[in-house]
Amino acid sequence: MPQPMNTVFSAQMARNWWQVLLRGVISIAAGLLVFAYPAQAIKVVVLLFALYVLTDSLLGLLSARQRPAASGALLGLWFLLGVFVAIHTFYRPDTTTRVLLLLVAAWAVYTGVMQLLTALRLRRVLAGEWTMLAAGSASIVLGLVMLFSPASAITTVRWLIAGYAVLLGVLLLILSLQLRQLRRLPIAP
Repeated sequence: MPQPMNTVFSAQMARNWWQVLLRGVISIAAGLLVFAYPAQAIKVVVLLFALYVLTDSLLGLLSARQRPAASGALLGLWFLLGVFVAIHTFYRPDTTTRVLLLLVAAWAVYTGVMQLLTALRLRRVLAGEWTMLAAGSASIVLGLVMLFSPASAITTVRWLIAGYAVLLGVLLLILSLQLRQLRRLPIAP
């Protein structure tokens, strides 16, 4: 007898808790590097962001292979958007702030929506889904701030990205530990 989709989804998330942990560690490292080197040219921040987006998208693609078709398609779209943003950023670091802000904002909003959807699916089996809800909300807020304040100084954007990366990383670390504990429940094979 097949398991309900939420149970299968939760078991897959629990098995892949280390991917969430890795995302959190990379996010924190990227944010701390931006905080540590504020005097560096924006190219460093842009390249760090591109590396983070590419890594996060590749981990998302790994997750897509283990999901039902609908979830896998959404994660596949996330991967394609992330790769597009990363490649564009690597090859065009001199792109205007406005275009970069729009790309980063679109990625942040889409990532936030994906995180909120994941949190809603985990709600029935994970008591601490608030961490994923908070991470998704932070992503959406960052994206919307960037969309509606494109004239912000690049320094402000740099601090927003660094703060977001550290906050997201901490929330993902907490979620990964919760998912690791979920492996012990009977739903996870």
